[in-house]
Amino acid sequence: MKRLSLATMRVLGAGIAGALLTQPVLAQQAPREKIEVTGSNIKRVDVEGPSPILILSREEIERTGATSAYELMNLVAANNSAGNISFASTIGALTFSANTASLRGLQGGRTLVLLNGKRLNSFSGEIQGVSGVNLSTIPLNAIERVEVLLDGASAIYGSDAIAGVINFIVRKDYTGAEASVYYGAPTRSGNGGEQTTLKGSFGFGDLNRDRYNVFVAAQWDKQEPLEQRARSFSNSSVRLDTGLVGISGTTFPAFVTTGGIGNPGFPDCAPSTYFPELGERCFYDPARQAGVQSIPDLETGNIYGAATIQFSGGLQAYFTGNYMQSKNNFVIQPVPIADIFGDTITLPATSPFYPTAAAIAAGVNGQPLNVRWRAVENGNCDTTDTNDQW
Repeated sequence: MKRLSLATMRVLGAGIAGALLTQPVLAQQAPREKIEVTGSNIKRVDVEGPSPILILSREEIERTGATSAYELMNLVAANNSAGNISFASTIGALTFSANTASLRGLQGGRTLVLLNGKRLNSFSGEIQGVSGVNLSTIPLNAIERVEVLLDGASAIYGSDAIAGVINFIVRKDYTGAEASVYYGAPTRSGNGGEQTTLKGSFGFGDLNRDRYNVFVAAQWDKQEPLEQRARSFSNSSVRLDTGLVGISGTTFPAFVTTGGIGNPGFPDCAPSTYFPELGERCFYDPARQAGVQSIPDLETGNIYGAATIQFSGGLQAYFTGNYMQSKNNFVIQPVPIADIFGDTITLPATSPFYPTAAAIAAGVNGQPLNVRWRAVENGNCDTTDTNDQW
């Protein structure tokens, strides 16, 4: 038995040796080259795990009580209000009524917003830090779910996704109709600040049975204005207990800087205000001005429509479109006219309004006087932004 095994091994060994001699020589293969690519979307092994993704379902969205896509995103902890733009921040600034997101506080220009996985147009008025997608273009009742990528994705999408990605998934196979009305009113005294929202949607056609589906959703929002003086916490621009001093030295009646004359009518400062703790002079307090708003007058309407056709073989054709219009009216204090703002007013000695007695007391009689004047008699600064997007 041992002799048979030894003979068998010899035969097999000869066969293996012959087979090796008949194989092609592999020593002449070209050496392998290692290539490293930066900034590309390369598929990796599953062991690494996915990036953190927050998913808000339709049921969760309804439970939040949010009335708009902007309000919904404010409930996401990763969305930082320090970098976003809201309708309330239009007061005293040119934001053109945009509502933007800001993941990780990096502003809307670094937060990518998608609709059904596709990019939306960025807000056209990208000035003064207002950048990114205007969330007012998305009807809340059209959303099926929201997927928020909480990690940076610039390697996949570009620099506008450094902070992360927000993907609004819209209903695709909805049948039926629904409508809702929301009304909110402040509990504090004073008129203004009410909010009204009307939402409706309908869809018909079953993709499995009818091979098509049509879906339309619309939303209308109205925010009533609120004056600053209507609330005890905002009716003054001086809060020494919190360190707030938001008053202005450009007053009405005017403040004369030449010779340190100041306000000739002091201490009768109306409609400007006298704050003894800030010095012996008049100041202008915009919070006490009639008509100056803390919340603007805002009206927004949007509509979204989609049609889907189901073909055989799992193929689909779809058509989508949306349109939004917002009108934002905000009122701030009358314009200041002074040399510190590049608008110099000098009062000559020949003017009938020349304060001769005060000029004599200051030793500047006959000299042109530099005046800092608040144009109260011309009324408040009243601005309306109309924004259309589709």
